[in-house]
Amino acid sequence: MKKLIVFLIICQCGYSQTPVSFYPSYDPIVGGFGSRVDLDGNEIIVSNASTLAYVFEKNANGLQQKQVIYSPNASDGGFGYAISVENNRIAIGDPLINSVAENAGSVFIYGKTGDLYDLQQIIPSPEATANYHFGSCVKIFGNHLFIAAENQVNYQNASSNVGSVYHYLFNGTEWVFQQKLTLGNSSFFGKKIEVNDNILAIYGTSSNGTTKYFALFKLIDNNYAFTGSHEYNGLWGQFDFSLSGNYIYAIVNENVVITEVNSDGTSNFYGSFNTYFDIGSQALGTIVVNNDNLFLGISYHILAISVNFPVFHYKKTGNSWNYQSTYYGTGPLEDDDFGTTMATKNDLVIIGAPQETLQPLPPIQGNAYYIDYSLANEQFEYNAISLFPNPTSNRIFVNNSNSLAISKIEIYSVSGKLLQTQNSNFNEISLENFSTGLYFAKIYSQSDVSLTFKIVKN
Repeated sequence: MKKLIVFLIICQCGYSQTPVSFYPSYDPIVGGFGSRVDLDGNEIIVSNASTLAYVFEKNANGLQQKQVIYSPNASDGGFGYAISVENNRIAIGDPLINSVAENAGSVFIYGKTGDLYDLQQIIPSPEATANYHFGSCVKIFGNHLFIAAENQVNYQNASSNVGSVYHYLFNGTEWVFQQKLTLGNSSFFGKKIEVNDNILAIYGTSSNGTTKYFALFKLIDNNYAFTGSHEYNGLWGQFDFSLSGNYIYAIVNENVVITEVNSDGTSNFYGSFNTYFDIGSQALGTIVVNNDNLFLGISYHILAISVNFPVFHYKKTGNSWNYQSTYYGTGPLEDDDFGTTMATKNDLVIIGAPQETLQPLPPIQGNAYYIDYSLANEQFEYNAISLFPNPTSNRIFVNNSNSLAISKIEIYSVSGKLLQTQNSNFNEISLENFSTGLYFAKIYSQSDVSLTFKIVKN
């Protein structure tokens, strides 16, 4: 009998870096940059989900833009709706291209020649059905390629299609069809695809939309066999999941529910934890996990008010997932969607903000950020800084036991609004002008690494 483990959030503070913003450095600059993001090694792929994709490379000097990949049919407006990169190969889905029928969809495969990618294969929709939306999700994993035909893209439905996922194998020269995966009485099947080792996980909902789930498949002789699903009812927020190792991490309202996948493809509940603080009227919507690092993004604000969208970072220590930090973008409140798309691998997390407005001339819509969390522990340690008393009625004192060089202290509301910046007198924080409630204090080192503390004024 397996031991049930419930993961508790035990940290009151966390370290972080300021997310580094990046956007195209040369034409064409179009709206929606950051709509889709992916990465492999030092390469980062970002698309605007309509006409083109950009290739960036991370090096010692930051990010360098390497290439723009243009849509072969720019008039359809769906190129880059899905992207996946691995081992010098990129799959770009265009579910709105008229390959064999109106909006039937296609997938474009690019391979690297020298330092640049060129088009090597076009995989058209296998079904001559209007609005079939082949290419609405793509995923490369080794010599396996998965392409979804979701039943709705840009609010266009295909009544004859409840969602399918097509599995292709690479024969050394091209991708060859292997099998089609479907589940009866489902919808949006293939909205998200996660794969790791011999396990495949696919997003789906019930036909009436009341149940959301991930379906599990196990690889047997180059074909994937269905082994079961995990269903969730009564969700008030969006549903998302991420597969890392033998575990699936799913957003279930304000909780992260963890499922262990066994070697035979069966699975069982393993544990769960609640988010670091009550997110109130903000709804969790995106999750990505890479080994011992987990990131959560907000999908929307229920009250439709202007607030900064946060991304929450957790790190696993032993059997506990501990809160590390809350990240924010730098865009205006009224068009903030920081964290609605994310990808992570190695020690990088890429965060998209496709509606964020930048202010060069002319203004640019769309932004993206990266965080190198391998640098996050620097020399700014938990036990070097502490705050007391907490809760407090007036002021909090900063205990800096190692005399670390502090550059500034910022106070944020729970909605992410910057309320106060302190550039001197780092021995104490005054809350005299604040009403009772929960706040966050970010204490920055001289190298811009920060610790985040939850503080309460009573």
